[in-house]
Formats: sequence, structure tokens, C-alpha cells
Amino acid sequence: MGIAAYKCERCGRFGAHMSQYNLNLCRQCFREIAEEIGFNNTVNMSQDVVADALNQMMNALRAKHTSVTVKRYSKPLLSVLAIAKLKGYVTSYKTEGNH
Repeated sequence: MGIAAYKCERCGRFGAHMSQYNLNLCRQCFREIAEEIGFNNTVNMSQDVVADALNQMMNALRAKHTSVTVKRYSKPLLSVLAIAKLKGYVTSYKTEGNH
């Protein structure tokens, strides 16, 4: 079967697909929920906090979710969120704990 033969069960995306362990997830959704489902070695796969957060937000939008929980944040990400809120792309955001 071709690369677009499988559909992500979480967001509906076709393409880069993780079919191991019968997960049926695209790679982006897998990265977002890997820790929750017991894959602990994928926690720090990326050091780009802003890009990871924006990817999570876009995936949530595609999956028609109304909120996103970002586990890691930084000062540049908070600046991007403030600008996005001013422009109307984000309705609200809050921080909890240490970053």
C-alpha cells in the first residue's frame, strides 16, 4: 500500500504513519501523546519548543479540539502566544508550574 493509504485515527491526516503496535497514528499525533501511552523515550525528541507548540496547536485545530495543553514552554513561545492573542488567533492561554 502507498504512503497515503493509511489515515490517522486522531487527526485524520494521511501520510507519515505509525502503524506499529496497531496505533494507526500520524507521526505528529504519536509525538504528542507518546508519553501518555507509555513511550517514555520520546519525551525530548525536539528542542524547538515554539515549533512543537505550534504543531500541537495546528493538529488540535485539524482534529477540531477547542484546547491544547503544551507541556514545555519558553519565553519566546510566550511572546508568540501574546502576539497570536493580539491578532485573534488564540483566545486565551495560561502557564502553570516551571518551564
